[in-house]
Amino acid sequence: MTAQIMKNIQQKMLIPKNSDNSNIPDKIHVLTLKEPSVYHLLNLGKNVENRIWKLWNGFTGVPIAIHSGKTISKADPPIDKEKLILSKIQAFVIFNGLNPNSEWAIKGQYNWKIMETWAIPDPIPAIGKQGLWTVPRSIGLSDLWNDRGRTLKRVYQDGDNQKD
Repeated sequence: MTAQIMKNIQQKMLIPKNSDNSNIPDKIHVLTLKEPSVYHLLNLGKNVENRIWKLWNGFTGVPIAIHSGKTISKADPPIDKEKLILSKIQAFVIFNGLNPNSEWAIKGQYNWKIMETWAIPDPIPAIGKQGLWTVPRSIGLSDLWNDRGRTLKRVYQDGDNQKD
């Protein structure tokens, strides 16, 4: 992880905001994806998220939780539906810039470059929303992110060879 990304994380998410002066943010931002996008992200090395809208500057280099929606995309290649986990928060990602040259990129859309991905060991049930939305500290995501080195499994970091 680059020093700039770490600085962004510390400035935007891990600055103490609570009365107990902990490093746990009050809210975590979440992005809902239709399956099998989350499966591809966690298991097949998907390194971009394709959107028709630009990622806001304030969210570059900031950890965002990834939620799998309750519907399955018909546009993506077919996959065994038994492998999919629906309506749960399953991972954290950090986006930084665009990656239109990725094999996962869709032309004509913003191809948000995924710098790092961490899987949540016990996905958390949640009802998704369109766009970026937030969950409160009480759901437990903030604690997971703050403790990511011990509790989360790093799935991908930019520069990894995903074919290994």
